[in-house]
Amino acid sequence: MVSMIRLELIISTKDTNGDNVELIDKKVNAFAEVRRLSGDRASLNGVTHLDNFFEFKVRFTPSFTPSAAWRIIYGGENFAIHSVERVKEKRFYWAIKAQSKGKYKAGSTDNFLFTEDNEFLISET
Repeated sequence: MVSMIRLELIISTKDTNGDNVELIDKKVNAFAEVRRLSGDRASLNGVTHLDNFFEFKVRFTPSFTPSAAWRIIYGGENFAIHSVERVKEKRFYWAIKAQSKGKYKAGSTDNFLFTEDNEFLISET
């Protein structure tokens, strides 16, 4: 099934206090075929949790080239990119494997919403 996703390029800069802050440099909306790959059990700092890995086959969009510096927003969740592979198919351009990092907390400047059925909506604001 083809769904709408958002890719955001994250950059790290220093604020006036010298602290590192993450800023969204570029936002790209794209269509992708989303497939859940696995749910693994992992241990980090002695805490066991489940990892959710997804594969996003992103349709060609000439405005960006994805890398690990980007993050994916899909279905109200934030995904960290682990690998990007170029696919030699006519329909798709990249196969991106990403791990879910939890719910996405939208900022006040974002103008998109997701419904409960993971449908992507553009707001009028």
